[in-house]
Amino acid sequence: MKRLIDSIGLTLVGAFVGVVLIIVVAPFLYSLVMSFDPRLYLGTFPPPGISGQWYAKFFSDERYVRALWTSLFIALTSSVAACILGTLAALGLLRIHREAPRAALDGMFASPKFVPNVVIGFALLMAFSIVGIGAGFTAITCAHLLIVLPLVVRSVSAALDGIKPSLIDAAMSLGATRAQAIFDVVIPLARTGIAVGFVFAMAVSLDEVAASAFLTTPSVVTLPVVLISDMKANFDLTIAAAAVMMMVLVLVVVAVLDITVGIERLLGRGSYGDSSNR
Repeated sequence: MKRLIDSIGLTLVGAFVGVVLIIVVAPFLYSLVMSFDPRLYLGTFPPPGISGQWYAKFFSDERYVRALWTSLFIALTSSVAACILGTLAALGLLRIHREAPRAALDGMFASPKFVPNVVIGFALLMAFSIVGIGAGFTAITCAHLLIVLPLVVRSVSAALDGIKPSLIDAAMSLGATRAQAIFDVVIPLARTGIAVGFVFAMAVSLDEVAASAFLTTPSVVTLPVVLISDMKANFDLTIAAAAVMMMVLVLVVVAVLDITVGIERLLGRGSYGDSSNR
């Protein structure tokens, strides 16, 4: 009887995982297939043939190409800045041993997650207008940094939770300064959280549209904002090709991370490193 219950439970769990995978993967596969549709209109699925016309249209349109590079540059800039600031913030939280101040600061860093991105975009537009900056690259980058920073802080903090403070004391007892102990011991052990935070920050930044819509200018506009504008004005399958390009960018980031660092080694060794580092 127990084996039967276990078997039914495993079957239900497997079915649930399968449904979740279908829900997650199906939109990507649909966009990928339809982006090669040879028809000049949005027809039924699957398409009757294969054509690269929508990708050719995407790369021949200066607006799309310029918006793609703008999105990529803003995502890289905001993600790198978020990793630097988020790692410093997580290290600062690690040194606070009193529960109340640490919880207050942790909540402050997490607060942008609970504010709608539309509100963030509008608030930054007003704030930058007061100081004379206005919309543009700086404003969009700051908005994306504010949105992705909580992700990096949370990711790095989770990695740092597994690192014993005695490691810093041991490094300092061997002659290292506190800064050397942090950069040579703590940060290498926390590289998993930093790398995961960077990938999540890139993905969120490339997809951000609500806050960006308030801060774009005719010369500085992100690809998601262009896509939303075109969906309202003139919908065609160039949008599907652009969506695939956005997803490919995220996959490229993961691939570069795998080549340079190694995803299996990065995620497999965790916060503590291997046995030789303990």
